[in-house]
Amino acid sequence: MQPPSYPRPGAGANVTRSLAPERHACTPQEDEGYLSLSEWRVNHAYGRTIRVSSLLAEAVAVALAAADVTDGDVDPTCGRSLARLGYDRDFAQARRDTSPLSQPAVPAAGWQAVELDRERLEIKIPDDVTLDLGATAKALAADRAAVRISASLNCGTLVNLGGDIRVAGEPPAEGWRIGIEDDRGFDGPEIVPGPATPGPPACNAVVIIRDGGLATSSVKVRSWSRGTARLHHIIVPGTGMPVDSRWRTVSVAAATCVDANVASTAAIIRGERAPGWLASQLGILTAGRFASEKWPRFLTVGLHRNMTLLVLVFLALHVGTTVVDTYTSIPATAALIPFTSAYKAPWLGLGAVAVDLLIAVLVTSLLRGKLGLRAWRMLHWLAYACWPVALAHGLGTGTDGRTLWIFAGTLGCVAAVAVAATWRLATASRAAAR
Repeated sequence: MQPPSYPRPGAGANVTRSLAPERHACTPQEDEGYLSLSEWRVNHAYGRTIRVSSLLAEAVAVALAAADVTDGDVDPTCGRSLARLGYDRDFAQARRDTSPLSQPAVPAAGWQAVELDRERLEIKIPDDVTLDLGATAKALAADRAAVRISASLNCGTLVNLGGDIRVAGEPPAEGWRIGIEDDRGFDGPEIVPGPATPGPPACNAVVIIRDGGLATSSVKVRSWSRGTARLHHIIVPGTGMPVDSRWRTVSVAAATCVDANVASTAAIIRGERAPGWLASQLGILTAGRFASEKWPRFLTVGLHRNMTLLVLVFLALHVGTTVVDTYTSIPATAALIPFTSAYKAPWLGLGAVAVDLLIAVLVTSLLRGKLGLRAWRMLHWLAYACWPVALAHGLGTGTDGRTLWIFAGTLGCVAAVAVAATWRLATASRAAAR
C-alpha cells in the first residue's frame, strides 16, 4: 500500500478514538478472540430481549441488510457454524487443534431469526442462535473511522482494518495505490523489507481508488486443518461448512467498505454465479454509486430489487382488473399480444408492448447465469424502453388521462426520471474521467 508522504499530526489518536466505539460494540473474532460484552450478552440471552447500544443496533441492522440483499449468502447467524469448526477462540489457538472434527456441521439458523427494534435498541435471538458480525462489522468500523478522521483533520484519509479499506477526503494526486496479494494468506510469513528485499513486498495486483472502499475476501485467509479437512472462515450458511469456491480471492471496490466487503464475501460463496450477480446490481441509482455513511450502496440495491417486485405486483393487478372490468371487453390475450384489441387499439397495444418488454427483462434476469454477462446486459436495457412506452399507454388509454392530478403526476414522473438519468450520466462521465 502506498503511504502518504507524511502522517498528519494527531492521526494516531484520531484512529484510536474513532475505532474505540466499534471495538466495544461489535469487534469480530479476528481481533485476537476478543468478544465485546454487548455482543456476548445478546448471544447468551437465552431467547430474551436485550437492550443494546445504538452502535451495536446499527451493526446488526447492516448485517441483516447484507443478508437480505445477498439472499442469505452473507448471514450473521453463522456463529455456531464457526464454533463447531473450532473457530470460537483466538485463531492461534484454533489452528493448533488439528484433531478430526468429532461432530457434524451446524447450518446457520438464518438471518430472519434475528428480531431487531432500532427505535427501542432491542435485539432478540432464539436460544440456539449465535451472532457473528465478522462479515460486516469491521468494514462498518472502517467506513465510520475514515469519514470521522477525514472530517476531524481535514485531509485525505485511508483506514485499513485487516484488508477492509475505506478512503475519505481529498486523495493523493495519483490516487491511493493499494496492493493485493494472492500468493500467500493473511497468516503467512511477513516479508520485512531489508537488504535482500528492498521496499514493500511484491503484489499480484495494484488497485488505484480515489474514494469509497475496497475489500478482499479469500479462502486462504484464516485457514486451518482438522484431521484431513481443510477449513477456512467463509461459511456456506445452508451447510455450516467452508465454501468450496471457484474463486480463491475476490477484491471489490465500491462506494463504501461495507458494500465492498459484502460483495466480495458473497462472490466467494456464489462461485460461478458471482460475475452475473455482481453485474445485476444495476438500476439508475445503483449504477450511479449512490451511497452515504448511513446508507450503504447495498441498501440502494435492495431498494431497487424490492421496488422491481412491487412493480410486478401492481402490473399483475392492473392487467387482471382491466380484463375483468365490465366497462369494456378486453380479452386477456390483448395484454400480451399487441394491437389485437378493438378498444383503443393503438394505445392498448402500447401497453401490451410494455408488458412484453418487462417480461423479457424478468425472464432474462432469472436466466442471466446461462445467458452470459454481455447478452444479459444488452437485454436488460429493455427496461429503459419499457418506461416511455408504458407512459404513452397510460396517457392514451386512461379515461381520466386529461384530469389535472393525472397530468401533474405524469409530469412529476417525467421530471424525476430526467433528473435521475442526468445524474447517472454525470456520475458515469466523472468515473470515466478518472
